[in-house]
Amino acid sequence: MAEPFGIVAGAIGIAGVFSTCVDCFEFIQLGRQFGKDYQTSVLKLDIARLRLTRWGKAVNINCDPNVQHVMATKKEVDTAKDVLEQILDLFRESERISEKYKPKAKPGELELYNPTNDLEPTVLALHNKMRELAIRRQKGASLKQKTAWALYQMKNFTRLVQDITELVDGLEKIFPVEGRRRQLVEIEITEVQDEPSLAAIKEAAEDVDIVMQETATTAIENLAAGHVFRNIKAEGDAKIRDGDEYSVEALGKMTGAPVSKHVYDGIKAKDRARIHNGNIYGGKSILED
Repeated sequence: MAEPFGIVAGAIGIAGVFSTCVDCFEFIQLGRQFGKDYQTSVLKLDIARLRLTRWGKAVNINCDPNVQHVMATKKEVDTAKDVLEQILDLFRESERISEKYKPKAKPGELELYNPTNDLEPTVLALHNKMRELAIRRQKGASLKQKTAWALYQMKNFTRLVQDITELVDGLEKIFPVEGRRRQLVEIEITEVQDEPSLAAIKEAAEDVDIVMQETATTAIENLAAGHVFRNIKAEGDAKIRDGDEYSVEALGKMTGAPVSKHVYDGIKAKDRARIHNGNIYGGKSILED
């Protein structure tokens, strides 16, 4: 018999396992042998972590009363818990591989990157933003004290990310809350407004989070297309004009026609409203008295 996810999950203790999985991402460090792949690798880990927390948010794993219930059977929750345990096993195995590598390493091969000092500004900002969001989705759960451990070889890192991605795929199939997860992705992407950051997300999300990659691609296309207008409202004596405005003098100095495309969403106006959407190429605006 299906019941609200939180009721079943509370009895099984899946929320604690989930929180531990999310925490484990926090303690991974990357060796300097990653070289030029370091920047993207950090984001791949961040995106994998954020995707996991997105699933948790979508199924309401922390029993947030403001989030709609997802119905689940004990068998489904047991299966999800087993998948999360497998993710923990992946972290444990990667840590064991790291410890075995240390005695065999040559001088300099155990040097580590420091995200604060070694990430490019754009990537560091994204790293911090995604980290903060992932922690916030744990509903204030404190990070458990644990010694950080390092991945020194790209092959081990790639395998870890691939395996985690496949297991999160499995979680999403157990509870197919696609609509909610897509809404959460869109919220994540709206916090990133510049093209370099979106491009970094698009690259890093490949083979890790297809929904995030698609959403970032759409956001880049919207930026390239021109302005995007969303839910614009106006009240008493409202005046609305969207688009670019070119004076006659400015047009005369251009070597080609100005290019600008617009996406309109919800535009409302009341009380003597005057609305103009699009560009003005010289002349008097309809908003002028």
